[in-house]
Amino acid sequence: MNTHKLWIAAVLSICSSSVLAQWQWVDEAGRKVFSDRPPPAHIAPEQILKQPHGTRSASARVVYPSAETAGLPPKSAQPSQAAPTEAEATPAAQTPEAAAQAKQAAQDQAKEKDIEDAKHKAEEAEQKKQKAQQAQARQENCQRARAAQAALQSGSLLATVNAKGERGFMTDEQRQTDLQRAQQTIKSNCS
Repeated sequence: MNTHKLWIAAVLSICSSSVLAQWQWVDEAGRKVFSDRPPPAHIAPEQILKQPHGTRSASARVVYPSAETAGLPPKSAQPSQAAPTEAEATPAAQTPEAAAQAKQAAQDQAKEKDIEDAKHKAEEAEQKKQKAQQAQARQENCQRARAAQAALQSGSLLATVNAKGERGFMTDEQRQTDLQRAQQTIKSNCS
């Protein structure tokens, strides 16, 4: 019994190790950061202390935009600043970080569009599936109503069970009511 508990504890400890932080790096303030996500792009590869197995150090990192790297004025700047000059606005004058962020933003937009397209396709597939299920249910209702109509029109004695649970035979009035109901079901489901 003790070995059984020991095996369970070992398996749980192995499984829980994947939950631990996989990335470690030193931030600008010199603090050690632990995270399950890659460090921001402005963290140099030399500052990354630990990364998950099977990842490439530079390509797996996420770009987190900041005011300085995105080319935005600082919060203390007045909104009435002069427009950038033509040389500053050209792509050649952009810093490599800004170019990387622009590229990342374009990739993010492409991913969002792909996600939207996939969601739209999934919704269409779900609608088609629901329509197919409804069509199948209507087909089954039609077949049952036609079988009931044939049985009711055959003129043979049909047994019924009343509210008390007693078995009896269907009267002509009950037969006509059930026949009308079957014909309405045929009209609504068999067209």
